[in-house]
Amino acid sequence: MDLLIRFRHPGGEQRDAIEIKVWRSNRPDPLRQGRAQLSGYLARLGLDEGTLVVFGRREQAPALPDRASLARIEHPGRQIRLLRL
Repeated sequence: MDLLIRFRHPGGEQRDAIEIKVWRSNRPDPLRQGRAQLSGYLARLGLDEGTLVVFGRREQAPALPDRASLARIEHPGRQIRLLRL
C-alpha cells in the first residue's frame, strides 16, 4: 500500500489505507489491479474500506477538472472510494 494514515483519538485509533496508481498512455486502466491490490491490503489490516487514487497521465486524458471523479465501488466484501484525477 502506498499510504496508511493513522489517527489516534481518545476512543482508539482510526486507520485509512490508500493505494495510488498512475494511468499512463498505451497502458490499460489500472483500476482492476489497484482494486485487487487494495482489497488484499485491507484484508490484512482488518479494514472494511479504503481509498484508490488513479492519476490520469495519458496523452488523450481530459484536462482537470473535467476528468476528476469520485465513486464508491465494492470488491468482495470491501468498500473502496475511487478517486480519479
